[in-house]
Amino acid sequence: MKFKKAFIPLLLTTVMLAGCGSKDKNKSEIIKNDFNEVRKEAQEIIKTAKYDNLDIKCDSVIFPETDKIATWWIDTIYLNEWKKPDELVNYIIDDITPELIGELDKQYIYDGEELRKYEEEKDWYNANYENKISKTKYTEAPELIYYRDPKTKRKSEIFTDTNIMNYAAGAINKILGGNYLFGLQDDMELIKRYRIGMDDLSDKYKLLDKEVTVAEAVESAENYINSIYPYTGENGIKTKVYDVYVYKIKNSGETVFRFYRTENYKGIDVQELINGQTSFGEEENYGEETGIMSECFMIESGKIDVYYGEYNSYTVPKEITNYETILSLESVLNNVSKELSKLPGVNFEVNQIKMEYRMFNDNKSKNDRAKYIVPFWRVDLLNPVNNDAYVALVNVESGDVLVRRVQE
Repeated sequence: MKFKKAFIPLLLTTVMLAGCGSKDKNKSEIIKNDFNEVRKEAQEIIKTAKYDNLDIKCDSVIFPETDKIATWWIDTIYLNEWKKPDELVNYIIDDITPELIGELDKQYIYDGEELRKYEEEKDWYNANYENKISKTKYTEAPELIYYRDPKTKRKSEIFTDTNIMNYAAGAINKILGGNYLFGLQDDMELIKRYRIGMDDLSDKYKLLDKEVTVAEAVESAENYINSIYPYTGENGIKTKVYDVYVYKIKNSGETVFRFYRTENYKGIDVQELINGQTSFGEEENYGEETGIMSECFMIESGKIDVYYGEYNSYTVPKEITNYETILSLESVLNNVSKELSKLPGVNFEVNQIKMEYRMFNDNKSKNDRAKYIVPFWRVDLLNPVNNDAYVALVNVESGDVLVRRVQE
């Protein structure tokens, strides 16, 4: 089933109001776009709704922090300089290849004694491989390299290995006093995954310095990253963790938190949207739901020891179309139940219901395809027969449903 494009014209004009197509719907199927009414209706429905193929496990509905539901246009603003480049993150740089370097703009490498600066790619590369600055011990001082991508001319961090998990395992091993940086990914065993807003975060784990709950680790990670962002406090943009993986280092028993994060503006995950995490229009229903790679790792409480992602820009959403009415949650669940009836014999668990924004992929105007974001009702589902996770996305105006399997 193709995702319908009934709302494409709505996105391409700033004068047409959403909701005009809802006149043919019954009054009970739509609700005025007032967050107080929307929340009230949703909380009532989630407690009473009964379906043959839906088992509602969650007891609340998550909403963005915006005061109204609208279609947004995203502008990207690029920063010239970091706010605190030498305080950004604790990196252990031990190896690098010319292919990954690109055009070097700034390079800072701290070896415990002095800050060394190399202007030329060749000099830095040769010095590294001659062991002049490698094999350093872990210190409290951050180690960071900037590079400028030759294609985009954008500055970003660089890693010594394209496999972030492999790099993180080695860097963490060095923090613990080991001698090797690479090849240690197999020594990190996954204990448990926690989904923010869906799972209990009260479990405790022993980090290098003390025992903390998952909730405490998430809060300290967000606070740490927000405190060093170049644009902290500007435009209400902040980082939010949406997924946590807990690992154990086999040879030492230490615990490591791995956080997946996004930039958040009033409840809108703008960084995922601008990177095109999800697109619509030409994809088959029941396709795969994939995420972007923006991660950080914690082995000591309150500290981010390995950091992955590009954070030299931020995005500013601007409202272009306000919705007068939206589809009620009751209608949303009815549509999801009907769509899932195509998979007979399964009673899906509903683990989370939320209102969220997604990038809209308009293939007719590709230049703007990554600029529009539209609101969707999101229903997180689990097939208890095979433990496959699904996401059902429902257009707030038309009620069209797109179901996607979550790719781990």
